[in-house]
Amino acid sequence: MNTSFILMTISASSLPLLALLSLLLRRDLFKGGWKITFLILGLGLLLFTVIDAFYEHGEELQLLDIFIGGVTALITIFILSKFNHGHSHAKEVDGAKGIVVSEAFHSLIDGAVIGATYLVSPVLGYAATVGIIIHELPKIIGTLAVLRSLGLSIKKTIMYGIFAQIGSPAAAILIFILGKKINDEQFHSLEIASISSLAAIVLWIIYLEIRFHTKHKDIHSQ
Repeated sequence: MNTSFILMTISASSLPLLALLSLLLRRDLFKGGWKITFLILGLGLLLFTVIDAFYEHGEELQLLDIFIGGVTALITIFILSKFNHGHSHAKEVDGAKGIVVSEAFHSLIDGAVIGATYLVSPVLGYAATVGIIIHELPKIIGTLAVLRSLGLSIKKTIMYGIFAQIGSPAAAILIFILGKKINDEQFHSLEIASISSLAAIVLWIIYLEIRFHTKHKDIHSQ
């Protein structure tokens, strides 16, 4: 087991460990108006990630990309709907598991990039990891804020946050061991799919919140 593999594994594992940021989101902040504020903040950060990605690649989109994005979004919604059998603001939130599954798919792309760049050189791999962490930080914080505002405890938010990003080290190790390099066309398609999945997550959360709050007018008294 060489040094590059060890460094790559540590780098890729830093993404799921960012779930510990949920410790900063205290339990008493998620009541009444603060609850709504942090939900809006979380959704805003996720939405920023989606818009930024589409703005960056908007001119490159082709018919095939639109098809891939549409199919991925529909699959994501299907997964979320299967995990969600009603919206609850108790500790056990049905829709949270669906969000985690879809987010884990998104993290596979990050891990693949980290693994591929470490195949070139450790310096390039480290630089790619730092860039990915900076780029993904708004999304990760947004996801944690959403999970907390939905009613999950800090312990469960950390656990779900780790699961949501566990695809990163898994994909990095797989790509590194197999020595496969994803070409630009393949990576572009995977990136479109992952961003479409994230966009579907944001829309699904908004749908659940609107449905819940229209049925429960006394939410601010909780």
